[in-house]
Amino acid sequence: TTTRDFIEIFRRAISGEKTSMETETLRTRNFRLAIDPKTDLPIWLAAINDRMLRLAGAIADGVFLTWCPPSEVQQKLEIVRSGAVEVGRDPSDIEVVLSFWGFEGETEDVSLVRERCRRSVLAYAMVPTHRSAFLQAFPTLGEAAAAWEAGDREKALGLTGDEVLDSMCAVGPPGVVSNRVGKYVDAGVDLPVVFVIGPGHSGPEPALETMRSTAKVLGLMPD
Repeated sequence: TTTRDFIEIFRRAISGEKTSMETETLRTRNFRLAIDPKTDLPIWLAAINDRMLRLAGAIADGVFLTWCPPSEVQQKLEIVRSGAVEVGRDPSDIEVVLSFWGFEGETEDVSLVRERCRRSVLAYAMVPTHRSAFLQAFPTLGEAAAAWEAGDREKALGLTGDEVLDSMCAVGPPGVVSNRVGKYVDAGVDLPVVFVIGPGHSGPEPALETMRSTAKVLGLMPD
C-alpha cells in the first residue's frame, strides 16, 4: 500500500500539479515541485518478490529487476504481465530493466572480483525479505545463512558456490559481460544495466576497461 500510494503522489508531483493527498500511510498538502522536469519521466519500480512484480505491472512504467538469472527472467515477467492484465493494461507497454554485476579481465583481478561478488550475493540473499526470491538459484541459502549467523564465514561463502555466483553475476574472461547482456535481451529485457566493479587495488582502470571492451563488442563505441 505504501509503495502504491507513493507512486501516485510522485506521479502527480512530477506532472507539475499541486498535490494534496492523504492515505493510510502517506500525506501531502499543497505540495508542488520547485523544478519543472520538462519531460515525461517514466517510473520504474524495483521488484524482487512476486507482490512487487505484480504491482509493477499494475501501476509502473517499467519494472527494474536485479539478482535475476537469465533463466528466471520469463517467469518473473509472467507475474508482471498478470499484474498488468488484471487492471486492463497492455503488458507490452511496461519497460523491462535489469541490472547485474559484471567484470572481465586478467585472471588475478577476476578472482578478486568474484570473491567480492560472492560476498555481495550472500549478503543480499540473506536479507529476510529477499530470501524467497533467491532460493531457486541458491538452493543452499538456508544452510549458508545459518553458517554465517553462527559465525562460520568460510563455510557460508563456500556454500555460495560458483554456480550461484555465475547465475547472477558475469565475472570472467573477455566477452563474458557482453555475452550476458545478449542472454538478457534474448530473455525479454529491454534495458540491461551493467554494474561494473573492479578488484579494488589498482584504481578504476580495470573496471573502465570492462566498460570499453563491452561497449565495443555491443557496437556502442568505435574500435
